[in-house]
Amino acid sequence: MSSKKYKWNNLSRVPEAEGVYAWYLPLKISSKDISILIDKVNKNKAEGLDTSAKQDIKEFIEGKILNFYNEEPYDVSLDGALKPKYKGKVQHIPTISDSLVQRLYDDPPRLIEIGQVLISTAPNFASPIYIGMAKNLKSRIRKHQSLIQKYASRDYIALDGQSLSDEDRRDHNFAARVVARGIPETNMFVFIQEISTEIDTYKDIENLLNRINYPVLGKN
Repeated sequence: MSSKKYKWNNLSRVPEAEGVYAWYLPLKISSKDISILIDKVNKNKAEGLDTSAKQDIKEFIEGKILNFYNEEPYDVSLDGALKPKYKGKVQHIPTISDSLVQRLYDDPPRLIEIGQVLISTAPNFASPIYIGMAKNLKSRIRKHQSLIQKYASRDYIALDGQSLSDEDRRDHNFAARVVARGIPETNMFVFIQEISTEIDTYKDIENLLNRINYPVLGKN
């Protein structure tokens, strides 16, 4: 059984079959954005503003690459004998290595090749951002697409007070988080794996794949 890729604009071709699916987001850094950054870095370097130049590089990496893949906050609690108790959320703080920033500071145009290579790495070098299962792959994936479009257009669908199935809530949650992260949805694509069995093993496969890959927009 082979998997098949479907881009955003041809999801209508997904078959009505049982199986599992995974959403991917290939990184796309425009040549215009890179050119603007290079000009800013070179300008700051020429004026002796090294700290500003490096900060521009860090903000570019965070905004154009890492922020799409940040983990959701953890709920944590701390307590100990005769100690105060603490409870709350812990945010994921993406780290950018100083050596990477230094290399880009020394040679800003190397970003051009980095951007080109990153575009070609999905899915072979990328983890999926979401893994799901479906009795009808076409219906489920098209539902994801529709919800993402509605949230992106600010046509939000109130969940409070509505009687929704667990699957509906997961689908709304996924769509809302795609939009909240500023993910360019038309860049996304889906890989599907049809599973032709008389028993619903696609549920088991989806369960295991989520625990192997831990996609950042998985069940929350």
